[in-house]
Amino acid sequence: MEQNLINMEAEDYIDQLIETEREGMNQRAKWISEHRPQYSHGMSMFGGEKALTLYEDSQLSYIYGTFSGSILLSQSFIEQSICAMAHDAGEFTEDDLLGYHDAVNFLTERDIVDPNEVSGVPLDELHNLRNPVAHFRDPSDEDSLSRRKVTNARNEPESVAPTTNEMLKDDAEKILKTVFSVATLFGVGYRSD
Repeated sequence: MEQNLINMEAEDYIDQLIETEREGMNQRAKWISEHRPQYSHGMSMFGGEKALTLYEDSQLSYIYGTFSGSILLSQSFIEQSICAMAHDAGEFTEDDLLGYHDAVNFLTERDIVDPNEVSGVPLDELHNLRNPVAHFRDPSDEDSLSRRKVTNARNEPESVAPTTNEMLKDDAEKILKTVFSVATLFGVGYRSD
């Protein structure tokens, strides 16, 4: 009996949560459908199953309103894609796989990708969105969300400063545009890890 009560409470909580967030989720799903490139069923992302999972989960996090999760998953997708492309374009062994920044430089030097030609955020500036979410920042650090709110209020005193959630949503949209651009740039195919 107690287990059924716990399950009922959990179901009620989920139902209330979905009902409360339904309008926002619908708006965010519409935003995704307006910006996401369309692919045929059965195709996979360059970078394999892991990249595909990150691609999908970054969008679901955005739809559910978990913007920090969307930012981190998007960054991971981009890193997986960029590193997979660099690995595919070079002659690297398992022991000398490139890190993200080295992979961006490698691809740039070979005219395979230009970090500034992607939509959203340039590839070499993504850390500006990820780091304040992923790493500890003193509130006074210029990259912290708190500092960005204060700076915005100083620059536009007549406007209402955005909430942290609004800033994260904006950042998630910027990085998702980069995700979609990278996915389009590298295309899709029947590739695996």
